[in-house]
Amino acid sequence: NLAMKHASYQAADLHGAVFTDVNLYGSKIKHSGMQEASFSNMNLSGASYQNCSLESAQFNNCDWEGATIDGIPVKDMISAYMEVQNS
Repeated sequence: NLAMKHASYQAADLHGAVFTDVNLYGSKIKHSGMQEASFSNMNLSGASYQNCSLESAQFNNCDWEGATIDGIPVKDMISAYMEVQNS
């Protein structure tokens, strides 16, 4: 187990890193490469992402309660998408 509470990383190459059951509470990761990194069993509550490329990112079995993208609730986006798909 690894707790990295309040850690700060800048210009880190985390390409292909695997994060499982890691506590990143209060950590800051800036200007870093995380292509093909994997995150599982993580609590990202209150996390903030700015100027990030999420190209080809995949999110599976996630709890979107309170999450927003550009101010739009993610749960609303998923509901709207499902309505269109089911009509």
